[in-house]
Amino acid sequence: MLERYSAFGFVLALSIAAASGLAAAAAVFWFMTRVLLRSEKEMREIDYEMVGVLGRVSSPVLGAKGMGEMIYSRHGARCHIAIRSDQSEPIPKDTEWW
Repeated sequence: MLERYSAFGFVLALSIAAASGLAAAAAVFWFMTRVLLRSEKEMREIDYEMVGVLGRVSSPVLGAKGMGEMIYSRHGARCHIAIRSDQSEPIPKDTEWW
């Protein structure tokens, strides 16, 4: 009779669903802020400036139209970038370049 003539079952189910939804949203928010976003930093333009970066040529530039690769360190991470010679001359491997 309670199920048929009363809205008590509907209100109970709705409140349990709302409480469990809020608990799940709080758990996801906690995980995002404490675990995933802990190491995030603000992006600044100076972090991507390549002028004056010292690196080592890992793949030589063979001529005027040739391309090579330079390895450099940025914020503790090892990065690589494609390079070309601006004087149209070869750049040998293991040369320090900026």
